[in-house]
Amino acid sequence: MNVMIRVVALAALVGTIAPSLLLLGGHISEPAMRTSMLAATIVWFVVAPFWMLGSEGRGRDNSTPEHSVTDAAGRPTI
Repeated sequence: MNVMIRVVALAALVGTIAPSLLLLGGHISEPAMRTSMLAATIVWFVVAPFWMLGSEGRGRDNSTPEHSVTDAAGRPTI
């Protein structure tokens, strides 16, 4: 699943750059470029957070920093 999300995110990222290059080369029209860039941008913003979270961000208690140190009684030390 994570590989599929990564592939879709990278494809969306390429989809935000490629249409402008295709327009520059005269291969697509401006409305086609705008539509494809909008679609790729929406896909990127939907999929990228899942890619960036990955497996290490799920199910963790983020209430305390990872680098905090506690003493034998469980109290935080500085």
